[in-house]
Amino acid sequence: MRLAIILATGLLAVPMLASGQGGTLHPQCAAAVTQAHDACQKAADIFAYMAPQLGGALAANPVTPIGNFLPLTASVGAVQGYLPDFSSIMASPAGAQQSDFSVQQKPVPMPAITANLTLFRGIRTPMGRVGGLSAVGTLTLIPNISLADFSLAKSGNAFGGGYGAQLRAIEEGRFMPEISIAGVQRRTPSLRLTAVTTSGDSVRADSMEVKTRTIRLEASKHLGYLGAVVGVAQDEYDSKAVVSGSVATPLGIVESPVLSLKQEATRSNVYAGLTLGIFRATVGQISGGDFAPTYNTFTERSASLTGGGTPRPVGQDYKYGTFAITLNF
Repeated sequence: MRLAIILATGLLAVPMLASGQGGTLHPQCAAAVTQAHDACQKAADIFAYMAPQLGGALAANPVTPIGNFLPLTASVGAVQGYLPDFSSIMASPAGAQQSDFSVQQKPVPMPAITANLTLFRGIRTPMGRVGGLSAVGTLTLIPNISLADFSLAKSGNAFGGGYGAQLRAIEEGRFMPEISIAGVQRRTPSLRLTAVTTSGDSVRADSMEVKTRTIRLEASKHLGYLGAVVGVAQDEYDSKAVVSGSVATPLGIVESPVLSLKQEATRSNVYAGLTLGIFRATVGQISGGDFAPTYNTFTERSASLTGGGTPRPVGQDYKYGTFAITLNF
């Protein structure tokens, strides 16, 4: 049966490559042997699809407002992500074929520990202290994420580091909210993304790393132990990975070329939340950015449906939530 599919799709391979079915093959995938085109492109698209979700979860973690000497915050940011399901996908050895991946909604979390070392508490004014400055250091740990035959796991060090600074525009007063500006760069640990289809085909993204550079403007106000926080941010994502794929053929496994890929994007981030003593919870949304369309498509659908559903393209808007606990030293 598989050989019949190979022969049939082989007759269509040339016109499909010419038209691209609305998508564009990566040049290095198109330059490979025909049998490797599809596995190569699917690997490239999966990397492109997952990178913005990881970047969003990474940038969601908060920066503690300037306060005591050394506030230490344990937090977790998680986007409302969408993971691809490979259970019904088969890579074609007869040239690139556009597949519509089913995706399932699943949180993509990113825990972090952030230290905020106060360097200067600011100048006293009748309105409160202004010009406070702190240095920010952070460590990020990503748990293993999986869905059926798709998995994302650490492949190197357990933590990814980060650093930055925070400026207090004005200290919180009786009628005045605390307003601060923070700039932080974070990165994930080195990751490995793998997926294996039911027919034995596979895609891989090795040495995957996502960096974010975030500039956020935040205002907060407290009434006793209860407080509110709102903020806006601009997040820059810089993602890279070494990707490859393989396809099972009647003559054996054919490996695709190994591609070094990068993805860069700038996105907007808005959020709001509440604080209660040492606890803080926020919800937000990430949007915007210029993302190249993927050759393959991604759709969220009910488990009982084989068609229809809601398109979930690369770089879509993502909702997220964060929870944090801060201890002051």
